[in-house]
Amino acid sequence: MTTFSSFELSKHERISWIFGAGASATTPYKVPIQSKMLKKFFDANYPGRPGRKALIDDLKTTTKNICNEVLPGVKEDSSELILEEVFSAYEIILEERRSTRAERQKAEDALHTLREAIRLSTYVHGRGDARKWRPHDRKNEKSPYAELIEKLYAKGVPEGPKNAFVTFNYDICLDRCLINLRNEIDIDLDYGIVLANSRTVGAPQFSNPRQSKSTLLLRTHGGLNWLRCEACQSIFTTVNKHATVKETDTCWACGSSRLEFVFVHPSYIRKYDDPIIQLVWGRCQEELVLSDAWVFVGYSLPAADVHFRALIRHCLKKRDEKGLDTSIYIVGRKQSNGDHISDSLAKNYQSIFNGREKIWESTEGGFSDFVGCVS
Repeated sequence: MTTFSSFELSKHERISWIFGAGASATTPYKVPIQSKMLKKFFDANYPGRPGRKALIDDLKTTTKNICNEVLPGVKEDSSELILEEVFSAYEIILEERRSTRAERQKAEDALHTLREAIRLSTYVHGRGDARKWRPHDRKNEKSPYAELIEKLYAKGVPEGPKNAFVTFNYDICLDRCLINLRNEIDIDLDYGIVLANSRTVGAPQFSNPRQSKSTLLLRTHGGLNWLRCEACQSIFTTVNKHATVKETDTCWACGSSRLEFVFVHPSYIRKYDDPIIQLVWGRCQEELVLSDAWVFVGYSLPAADVHFRALIRHCLKKRDEKGLDTSIYIVGRKQSNGDHISDSLAKNYQSIFNGREKIWESTEGGFSDFVGCVS
């Protein structure tokens, strides 16, 4: 296992940045990693009027009951409660032929409730134009995503390597920073899918990205600021806001009250058969094959992510067959015993890359400190 202490952008022509929960768990975002999502949901005091608070309290109670039915021996806000298992249990009931109509309906309702709990636990509060979301205009506000973007898209400096961002996170911290990049540098955000915002009157304003003036953000698990109308199939972004879908909300294109989020929830039997998600994964494969550097930030490459592990094996093989060198960098947080990364994290990457990976000489600051070594 080799290590590195500084990251030089000029060494690479094209870079794919792959972000996991550890990147958004850092200050100032403090979005919970998956094992802590439900604890954050149960502990949070969500703002709003008394009626809204009552609805959320009911949602918390229902969520506890849903989890207890699957894992009655595990406290509902414990890190030992595995979201993949809870989701999978209800998905199996939904698809099992022996399930009664009532059991299927109950499972469907449970999945909907769990998805809403995830949405609330990763909700990004505050204004979308706050300083921490504004690359090149932060006024020293701490924001590792914005700081990294400032180095990748520096003012008054010739264009460096081409960058693509891949995220497995539900939060929109990175989105907000990239959306606001256009205010200081003329760069659009490209989600890699065609959105209906620009062609629909009344929809949140979001222009189609210009091919030569955009940066790619691929949300492999979808986005909680993506809404699709199940009637007309138009898909929109709510730009820099997590959406709250009410039964009375209507599609900006057709007027139907059938809006739904586009995101892949945790599950051992996770599926990526949604056409929109498939488009994102296609672009992800394209970028990984084209990139001479892959930088994994705060991502554990877990065994449960079998689809992505298969994808990177495929892409690495394609590059190797073409005789192309691929630099693989792992950015994590320093462990209490002094190791650069945890043993389990090291084993996950070793199993795929067999020693080809380079490990950042990490600090307690993790992603925040890594940004300081990028030049």
